[in-house]
Amino acid sequence: MLRRLPDDTALQAVRWGEPVPPEALSEIERQLVGTIDLQLAGGDYLYAGLATRYRGASNGALLLWRRVGDGGFSDADRAVIADVADQLGIAIAQVVHHERIVTLSRTDSLTGLLNRRACFEELQHRLDTAAAKGRQGALLYLDLDNFKVLNDHAGHGAGDEVLRGFARILRENTRGDDVTARLGGDEFVVWIDGIDAAVAETRAFAILDAFRAFAPATGDVARPLSVSMGVAPYSPQRPEMPEALVARADRAMYAAKQAGRGQLRYAAAPAPCVGALTP
Repeated sequence: MLRRLPDDTALQAVRWGEPVPPEALSEIERQLVGTIDLQLAGGDYLYAGLATRYRGASNGALLLWRRVGDGGFSDADRAVIADVADQLGIAIAQVVHHERIVTLSRTDSLTGLLNRRACFEELQHRLDTAAAKGRQGALLYLDLDNFKVLNDHAGHGAGDEVLRGFARILRENTRGDDVTARLGGDEFVVWIDGIDAAVAETRAFAILDAFRAFAPATGDVARPLSVSMGVAPYSPQRPEMPEALVARADRAMYAAKQAGRGQLRYAAAPAPCVGALTP
């Protein structure tokens, strides 16, 4: 069974039996934009394919194949395929709807980044993995300076555009598997797996530099738009809960603001565990 993606390509969702022959997948993807109803031969196989539909629109395909020696697909076979395809169309639509709901519940609607709840859930998973595998990492806590000045000067619509632009900068300066989230307002968090303090600093300065283009947006030379950032390196030798790690980076961010804004400060190392047993 294949699901139709927004770009009209196909994703193999469920498979039974032998691997799908690549020539069959290519043919089914090619015909996904139209009505799939094919019977063709290729190599040692005979194929039968039918589009799955929901509310009249194709959303995937049911593809079956047999070895040539096993005989072709009869009219009765194709009647069964059609009935199954109808039910699969409904099932695919339900899966897509569920995935959309899950995505919306975890995503900030303005920036498309993870929201606060999803951020802490994902951080817990990443920190557990880092502790188990002995991997370093770093958390960046970012807050926009003079954002209220921007809103007062240019309006909240302009503020929203800046937030979306900042989210784009974060995406461009992180990897696809990094955790990038908007906690709320003009506060953001980035978690980067498997890097040391030096690499974290390089990433942090790249973000600061990229955002300098937004400085004039406030209309006040004395109060430009900028980013204050706290960087909290993570060590697997001192495991932390997500809330503690974020709080460390948050305190460092406020230190950056107090030092003049538009810069970064490093968080103090986490306190050692209290009450640990010693030999």
